[in-house]
Amino acid sequence: MAERASPAWLKQRHSAEALRVEEPGFSGEGDALVVSRPGVAATVFVADCVPVLIAAGESVAAVHAGWRGLAGGVLASAMRAMKRAGGADPATAEAWIGPAIGSCCYEVGEDVAREVEAASDAEVVIRRPGRKPHLDLALAASKQLAALGVDRTSRSGRCVRCDPEWWSYRRDGAGAGRNYAFIWRTDDIRDTERTPRRRGGRSVP
Repeated sequence: MAERASPAWLKQRHSAEALRVEEPGFSGEGDALVVSRPGVAATVFVADCVPVLIAAGESVAAVHAGWRGLAGGVLASAMRAMKRAGGADPATAEAWIGPAIGSCCYEVGEDVAREVEAASDAEVVIRRPGRKPHLDLALAASKQLAALGVDRTSRSGRCVRCDPEWWSYRRDGAGAGRNYAFIWRTDDIRDTERTPRRRGGRSVP
């Protein structure tokens, strides 16, 4: 059983690209990383966007879900890659949606609001007279996961812009560090019990 993990990561570019890897280290460009090998941690870095960790079947995934990724289907790409990797069944999957900028602070243009709304649900956009729309990225991720058949989903509920314990690009600007989340399998592929590990934290610039 692998009790420790070595990270694998991507050059994130706000896409819907999902990559499957089995070795630690830099793994290419994309925004969803799928790993089936025990002891290799799928890792994601964010500063306002939503980190989503998923465990299903013999695979785990770390997803960088900004508004572009959510509008473009990055979570669906991750689930497809997990299914190809180990026949993951969404009905048995579990997802964790980490700290991200909240609807309290995420003001966007109407064009962005419409794109994410069309890809998820009208409930993810808050509109008030005389103000720009506010967008709930974490709720959009939750809605999309449910539409993909992932019923077991939990959310941290924290807004990183409001909470100084977390980095926020909208609050801290170009000097912002990155929040990170990672997930890995601790079991041998031959084991019958699947025990993924998930962690999160904050990195300095």
